[in-house]
Formats: sequence, C-alpha cells, structure tokens
Amino acid sequence: MNIFGVNKNEIFTDIKNISKFQFVFLFSLILWCLSMPFDNAIYQGSWILINLVFVSHVVYYKNYNTVIEILKKQKIYLVLFVLLCLVMAISNALNTDVLGPKSWKIIVYFVLRFALIFLALCYFIKIYNFSEKFILYSCIIGVCFLASAGLYEIITNYQNIFFYKNSRYGLEGFLRNRNGFGLMMGIGFTIILFYLKNTAFKAVLLSIFALLIIFSFSRSAWVASSAATLFYVAINIKKFKKEYFYFALLFCFGVLVLYYFSDSLQHRFSTLVQGNSSHRFGIWQYSYEMFLKQPFFGWGIDSFRFVPNAPYLTNPNYSAPHNMIMELLYSTGSLGFIAFMGLNLAIFIHLVKTKNTKVIGFFIFAFVVCQFDYGLFNTKELLSYVTVFCFIGLKDRIIA
Repeated sequence: MNIFGVNKNEIFTDIKNISKFQFVFLFSLILWCLSMPFDNAIYQGSWILINLVFVSHVVYYKNYNTVIEILKKQKIYLVLFVLLCLVMAISNALNTDVLGPKSWKIIVYFVLRFALIFLALCYFIKIYNFSEKFILYSCIIGVCFLASAGLYEIITNYQNIFFYKNSRYGLEGFLRNRNGFGLMMGIGFTIILFYLKNTAFKAVLLSIFALLIIFSFSRSAWVASSAATLFYVAINIKKFKKEYFYFALLFCFGVLVLYYFSDSLQHRFSTLVQGNSSHRFGIWQYSYEMFLKQPFFGWGIDSFRFVPNAPYLTNPNYSAPHNMIMELLYSTGSLGFIAFMGLNLAIFIHLVKTKNTKVIGFFIFAFVVCQFDYGLFNTKELLSYVTVFCFIGLKDRIIA
C-alpha cells in the first residue's frame, strides 16, 4: 500500500542492496523505533546497539572526517546543545547536597540516548542514504501494536471504561499508566495525520487512535492532539475535498454520542473545562518560587524531591514539575532555559525556511503535551521520538 506517496518498491529495493554493517544498523534502528512506546529491554538494547554500530563503523573505516563534517554542518545546534549540557553539569556541581541518586546518570544518558543517536542517524544517512520511511513505518507499527492492547482493553473492560461514575479506568494498554498510553496514542495519531496519504486506511487509523486517546482520559494528550490537528487543518484546508469535511462531521457526531452515553468521559471532560489541574497550579507555583531563589543555575537535575522541606515529603503529587518550562527553570535556571529555547528556536527557524510543516506539526504536539505532564530529562520515550523528528527535519543539511 503506497501510504507515504512514494514508490512502493523503494524500501524493499533498499533492503536488497545493503551491506552487513548497514543491515545491522537498520535492524537496530527498526528495533529501536518499534520499541519506543514500551521502554523495555529491547528499547534499552537497541539504542545501545545503534551507538555501538556507529562508533565501530567510524573506527573501522576511519571516517573521522565525515563525523567532523557533520558536526560542522550542525554547529549551531551542537554549540547550543553543549551549552545546555554544560549548564546541567554546573547545576549539579553547585547542588550536590540535594541531588537525586540518578542526577549525573541522567546527564550521561541525555547525551548517549539522544545526541549520539542523532549523530549516528546523520552519519549513516550520509554514508548509506537510507530512506526515512524505515523510521516512519517502524514508528507507526510500534504504536499500532500498543493500540491493539488498548482495543483489547476496551472489549474486555468496556463497562468500567465507558460507564463508570468517574474516569478512574482510563486505557493503559501494556503500559499500566493512562497518561503514558495517551501520550503514545497521541504520538501515533500525529505521525499518521501528517505522514500518511489521505485514504480510507488513514481515516480508519485516525479514528481508532482518536478513540484510544479520548478513553485514555489523558487530558494532556487531548489538548496536544487537538493542537496538532488544528495546525494540520490550517495548513491544508485549501486542499481538502468535501469528503474530508463529511468524515470530520461524522467523527464529531460519533464523539458527541459517546460523550452523551459515557459517564466516565463526561466526568473527565468536566475536570478539564472546570480547570481542575490535579495539583498542577500549586506545583508550578512552587517550582517558580524555587527558581527565583537560584535563578541562574537552578537546583540541579532530579532534585525536585530532595531539596530541604520538599512538598513531596508530605504530598506525593508533588513528585515533579509536570511542565517542561518549569522543569528547565527549576533544574538549570535561566541559563539552561536560554540554551534550550535557543536550540528550539534554531531548529524551528530551519523548519520554517524549508517549509517542513510535517515536523513542525509533530513538534507542536510534543511542545504542548510537555506543558502538562512531561519534562525534558526523564521522559525518554517522548525524547526518542523528538530525536527522530529532529533528524528528519535537519537531515537535508547533511545530504545537501
């Protein structure tokens, strides 16, 4: 099925003509993309394998100049990323008495899991010019597998999911966490929305993922998916056929019917419109007040629960800032915030210049969802997808 709008034999032709090194790389890349939603042993092993293949290939073929050339082409992003990591390290060094047990490990993994993987992807696309469709297909298949668990959960537990008096029983899939499941379904929805051709197959997939997002009861996934959808409509509305509008109206009608009959959905939606923040407002206020006490370098990575008189000691809801911006300000201060936002701005300017609206659409989802539930340093599943789309958005600087 030509769902990406490319020659349907493109990927299979690539597979037939690969070397052993390339095969191992593509195998580990596909495993990594398939396992991103699950954070299991396969995910852990695959990103390590990608890095090992990358380092081995560079050393074996002595392609040091190629790596240097890539770094030069990405120097603005490299400088800002190194600055961010330097600020993170300084923040930790200045706050050793309040750091969590994984504070330094998080910085090391931040570099290895994301920066080195990004460099490996840039390196191999320059060496082998592999198709990004490998990544997109694998990401979609991975989230579809997780979606199948959500559908099974609906079938086997529909009474609690649809008709329970409150929204306690949100879909969790294999993840045992409804916010995590909603995040993954939102990621799958966004990739399908922007990258698959407009076919009946795409409409079916979007409907399934939308249903799963709704009944995950993850409000952050609701808002982020809606933001990505509005952006998609805004940039494509002139291209829409009347069939698309009929489908959208039919889908909205279906959601209204579900809302009318589902007590649990009514309860969860009411908490959203009533501004029930699940302690978020208090957490954000506390985070900002702590930032003002150490405004330059913050309190260090993973220190939120370990500072003196931390609210977490008396209220487990205060376990993290639950907001990417607040986490940056709290953990790394204004200097870390400037470095990170500068990096984002540099990437965004490039995406606008190249009119890469698909990657911009994904980043809109990621940015919005990170304002409610997720942070920069510990949400490795989301950051892995961000790494993928940073690569897709910036790879033209490598192969040009």
